Amino acid sequence: MSSPCKHGSCKDQVNGYACTCAAGFTGVNCEVDINECSSSPCHQGTCQDNINGYSCTCNPGYTGSGCELDRNECNSSPCHQGTCQDNINGYSCTCNPGYTGTNCDLDVDECVSSPCKHGSCQDHVNGYTCTCNAGFTGNNCENDINECSSSPCHQGTCQDNINGYSCTCNPGFTGTNCELDINECSSSPCHQGTCQDNINGYSCTCNPGFTGTNCELDINECNSSPCHQGTCQDNINGYSCTCNPGYTGSDCELNVDECVSSPCKHGYCQDHVNGYTCTCNSGFTGNNCENVVQTTQPSTSTALTAITTRATTAMVPKVSHKAQTTSRKSSPTSTTRKIITTSKPSSNSTNNETVLYECNGMDNYCDHGQCYNTSESQLVCHCHNVYTGDYCDKVSRAEKCLP
Repeated sequence: MSSPCKHGSCKDQVNGYACTCAAGFTGVNCEVDINECSSSPCHQGTCQDNINGYSCTCNPGYTGSGCELDRNECNSSPCHQGTCQDNINGYSCTCNPGYTGTNCDLDVDECVSSPCKHGSCQDHVNGYTCTCNAGFTGNNCENDINECSSSPCHQGTCQDNINGYSCTCNPGFTGTNCELDINECSSSPCHQGTCQDNINGYSCTCNPGFTGTNCELDINECNSSPCHQGTCQDNINGYSCTCNPGYTGSDCELNVDECVSSPCKHGYCQDHVNGYTCTCNSGFTGNNCENVVQTTQPSTSTALTAITTRATTAMVPKVSHKAQTTSRKSSPTSTTRKIITTSKPSSNSTNNETVLYECNGMDNYCDHGQCYNTSESQLVCHCHNVYTGDYCDKVSRAEKCLP
């Protein structure tokens, strides 16, 4: 006989029965399976009703009998160089500086962006270092080192270059740092002088007799025409004069006094340029008054004085001295001179030769000249060259001015 209780035990009763259902069943005849999933016991999952129970299939990220527990994916420490944030059915990593990747397992290469402008990059954790090329500095080697900042160009202008500098020297200087004064005297520019080196130049101190920027010009001392009466020969630092005939002196400024040697034996000497003329005393003739004039006796009552020269006799009037005296100011000879008058014959000429009267006994009457009788029967002095005055005792003012 079959039991009316499907999932239970049947207990017979008077005019009926009663079922005691097995766990998980209900109903008069225990024919109804109790749905344990009706209470939604699987919080984060799918409930599977079973006989007298259920089973949960949890959604991803959840666990527990009722899928009530969020599964902590950070428990496995997936973030190597970072902090793990548990999420539903997953996690996220917040990486430490210098790291990247889903699990912060990658070192960030800060050198990828080439931060070192003029150098090499060394990657570190969360950073880098730059090894700068020569001539550069700065964290990123971005600054060109200014080698001109130390003012290395002493006498010039500095041009900053990469890892160096160049100098443009001021005129007159040379050297890597324009520290050397160019010696413009090294080429010996002063031909006839001493060279003084200056900044960007030189100066010459010329030897005597030379001029010009480089002492290259011989000074022509003849330009001033120093040889008054002669020809000038230019020499080094001087000149020499070749005097014209009749002149002498260092500058040919002196007229040679040809009368100095007293060439007129018996007469008055008149100096000329490069020569002289003689005015002979009475009774003498010839270029130098060296010859006696042949004369006849004058028919007068005047007494004559005989002078014998070269065995020839010439007659001259005898003079009578009248004591008319006059004194002059003191001169180097400081003597008292007399004005002498003479008695002349009425005629005294022979063969067209005019006989002049001598100053007999008055040899020192004229200091630097010849004494003669004038037609007025007075003594006068004919002065030699450069002398003047009544007694030829003064030097011409013009001659005093000669150099």
